Amino acid sequence: MKKLLFIALLAVIGLQANAQEAKSFKELSISKALFRQGDDASWANPDMDDSSWSNIDVTKYWNEQGFPLNNNACAWYRIHVNIPKSLLDGADQQNVVIFNIPKADDADECYLNGKLIGATGRMPSNESGYFSAHQNERNYTVDAKKGGIRWGEDNVVAIRVYNRGGSGGLHSNPLNIFGRVDKK
Repeated sequence: MKKLLFIALLAVIGLQANAQEAKSFKELSISKALFRQGDDASWANPDMDDSSWSNIDVTKYWNEQGFPLNNNACAWYRIHVNIPKSLLDGADQQNVVIFNIPKADDADECYLNGKLIGATGRMPSNESGYFSAHQNERNYTVDAKKGGIRWGEDNVVAIRVYNRGGSGGLHSNPLNIFGRVDKK
């Protein structure tokens, strides 16, 4: 019986080791951002001056933090983050960086250093019309080699959020940035 338990324990440890070899994750987690209500496409530009913007917690709706509700309006979040190359230690040719942004009430567009990396839902200006995706998870992948990441330097994640009505803005979880390494 002891021998059987020992063999089962070794098998479980072996499975865990193989799972860790198959996929390795490292993570940055950020809950604070700069915030401004309004809508200006130039706010996606990483070089624009955001020194007068307010501070906000991305895990809570903006109206829960003293900002006006502003239905049928946009607001922008800007997060400055240094992404170390070590996020990808042990990487092979299939590296991606995943930007898991908080849920957005109601639709979002996410930019990395001025380049659109993902959107969930549709803004009212979209030719297909507005579509709310306030409960959807948001995972945007960026090619680690060609995706415009400034390794070891300031990167700007700019998130445009449209609020149709009710509580507005980002909420739920911090911005999580994962380095994913798929090993063959």
